[in-house]
Amino acid sequence: MVNFACKDVDILNVVKCSLGLSKGEVSILKYFAKNAGLFYSTDEVSKKLKFEQSTVQKCVKKLYDLDILIKKQRNLEGGGYEFEYCSIEVDKIRKIILGNINSWVLKIEKELCNF
Repeated sequence: MVNFACKDVDILNVVKCSLGLSKGEVSILKYFAKNAGLFYSTDEVSKKLKFEQSTVQKCVKKLYDLDILIKKQRNLEGGGYEFEYCSIEVDKIRKIILGNINSWVLKIEKELCNF
């Protein structure tokens, strides 16, 4: 917990707000971050976290669009392929979050000048 504005704020809420994520997206981000360096299909993640696969696919797409996940194609033995995803380095995720928070600070400073 972090004390902010006379109130305790859970760090996962900071992550959620700073990246504009849903609770599900945060859960999936947390899973990938804890398993950094490992690639998983959306099917594997949905089974592990007990989420619908379509939910995982939407969440993974958002995290990929935010450049937090990387993807690679894995060719299947019987033909076809599937994508597998892996988080970027956790330090890079922290830097993205801190960059967003620093942006908020600058906006607050500007607003306080007009107060």
